[in-house]
Amino acid sequence: MLPGYIKISQFPNGGSPTLADIETGLRGGVNTNFNAIGPSGLFGWNIVTSNTVMQNNNGYVPQSGSTIILTLPLNSVFGDILWITGAYFSATVPWVIQCGPAQVIYDGTVLTNISGSGNITPDNKTTSVQLLCTAANTAYQVLNSNGNLLFA
Repeated sequence: MLPGYIKISQFPNGGSPTLADIETGLRGGVNTNFNAIGPSGLFGWNIVTSNTVMQNNNGYVPQSGSTIILTLPLNSVFGDILWITGAYFSATVPWVIQCGPAQVIYDGTVLTNISGSGNITPDNKTTSVQLLCTAANTAYQVLNSNGNLLFA
């Protein structure tokens, strides 16, 4: 096995992992427990048509004629992932990611307002962003994005 790869030998449910599973595998030759993030190691994608409080380890595709507000989860742990992508046939500004109290989203040295009113907005209806929780309940780092993100 190549360095950095994880080998999982058995799933508790006898098939694909589920959100509730904890798998045991090898990392650096040592048995390690891992939390599953969904079937076959993937998380779910959600088409949303109204304002939504996002759930950890999910992806969102807002589809509406008007802007949809996507609020960060209030409870998160290090390593939680969120993906958001606009759809071509959506509104001009299909989504806004809204921070909750004491939450922040940052990309390098650029960050949202920490007062609870911070948000990021895409400049294009097909802009996408992937966020990683880097501090439980409070901070998300932009891992990947296409298009421009406007921070407020």
